[in-house]
Amino acid sequence: FPLQYYSNRIVRNQTTASSSSIPRIIHMSWKSRCLARDIFDNLKVWEEIFPTHSIFLHDDNAVSALIESSKWPEFPNLHRAIDVWRVLITYQYGGMYTDIDNKPGRMFQNNPWDALVPSDISGFFVSDGFTRPSQNWYAIEDHHPMMYLALRGIIKNILQMRNIHKPRVVLVTGPHAMSQGYYNFLASRCCNGTTQQKAVYADDVVLQGVLGLKVLKRSNNDKKQYIIPKPGYGDIVPYNSTLNVTRRKRIAMDSGVWHWQYAVRKTRKGKGVPDSCQSYLAKLEEGGMEEISWYDAEW
Repeated sequence: FPLQYYSNRIVRNQTTASSSSIPRIIHMSWKSRCLARDIFDNLKVWEEIFPTHSIFLHDDNAVSALIESSKWPEFPNLHRAIDVWRVLITYQYGGMYTDIDNKPGRMFQNNPWDALVPSDISGFFVSDGFTRPSQNWYAIEDHHPMMYLALRGIIKNILQMRNIHKPRVVLVTGPHAMSQGYYNFLASRCCNGTTQQKAVYADDVVLQGVLGLKVLKRSNNDKKQYIIPKPGYGDIVPYNSTLNVTRRKRIAMDSGVWHWQYAVRKTRKGKGVPDSCQSYLAKLEEGGMEEISWYDAEW
């Protein structure tokens, strides 16, 4: 069957005296619990590689519930967006966040969690292609000041958007916003007083930031690969008995979930949608328009 239902996997009391304080929880999100066949199979790989971790799949309803049904006095003007949720879920509960289309790399496949994550580490990251802490995979304590700083920065960026039809996602809510939270957490405390990005974003060095908390960022390369993004997504696979497509397209066809850039292109043509974020939110409050959906796009 193209779609398969996934239930959370709960593992209890697996920490040891040598464990770090990062909760053994893996957070992922998807539109619903009915997953495309390739996504479902990938979650089973995560279960196998991390047998001591619970895995929580958060669907759209769960994402909205966390943001909208709770009061967050430390985060005024909190609005629904998946990048906001990503930071908020790990701020509230801690644990590991991963994009659902990531696969554990050979470092995780060949080594247990405690052998890779020192017990005194409050946050564990891998580098992206620009030596920033990756946004699509990380592990961190709950209520960590880095997540607080990252989310405050994201909210500020969203409210200052001048044109919501052409969002610069990388800068507003994406990797750059995440890396700024990381930088602000470390810059005033680590690296012998230097605030140079090269020192703050150094790989394979334990660094100490706000409240004396320590973090570690590992390089993620061919020799020491922790995370594999979108494995085999360019491969040609059968969609049915008569049609072959790329794995990427099969996932989209099975699930109806397309890349956010296509949804943005679709909404750019909408009439009556204000350009600025502030104007758009004001119209929503007035009931003068329907909320833009960044998921419900059809090919």
